[in-house]
Amino acid sequence: MAGAYCTWQDAYDHLDKKSFPETPVGELTSEVTEAAKTLERRLRRFFAFPFDEADHPEAFDLAGEIVSRWAAAAYMRKVRQTEGRSDDLWYAQKLDDEAEGYVAQMKERQQPSDTPEADDPVVTNLYDGRTAGDRDDSVFRMAQITPGSTTHW
Repeated sequence: MAGAYCTWQDAYDHLDKKSFPETPVGELTSEVTEAAKTLERRLRRFFAFPFDEADHPEAFDLAGEIVSRWAAAAYMRKVRQTEGRSDDLWYAQKLDDEAEGYVAQMKERQQPSDTPEADDPVVTNLYDGRTAGDRDDSVFRMAQITPGSTTHW
């Protein structure tokens, strides 16, 4: 079930009040619900949903920003489509682009704030001094590990 990351008022805040003078509570509520479902479907591989505001306030806030922008953009497209107009849709695309930026930010793995600094940033790899030509022949040949070969075992 989709979490309640924002309300219809949050989505309505993204709309231009001159272009959308009436308050579409029902439509925005359904768009918010659909946007929350879309968010959870897209990020289910990365996170356990729904986010709890008390346990994960940063993720909850990001989810609210994403859902409110997607809902506002979807509502703008829906209204303009029924009116037969395509002006103001640049702003819907801008909201979608901002939401996609937030989605990318959520997917990006970030270092925890309490991670200690490394003592030495240089990684030392062990090396025995031999070159690739000095190495012994491999036990396995490509013909033996490639499927379909007659010498495959």
